[in-house]
Amino acid sequence: MLKFSKRDSKRLFKEVARLHGVSVAEVREQMEFAIESARNNPDPQKQAEFQKLFGTER
Repeated sequence: MLKFSKRDSKRLFKEVARLHGVSVAEVREQMEFAIESARNNPDPQKQAEFQKLFGTER
């Protein structure tokens, strides 16, 4: 699992938002949507990949 400090995370969100011309809130929403979509993917191979990257905690 990847770990970033809170400061690194804030900087990352700001940079992604700037690059895509959207707000930080929109970047967060899109990332949450992508993570939930991956978490709910019925494909067992994709589930295993998700668990490897993010663990099994909710």
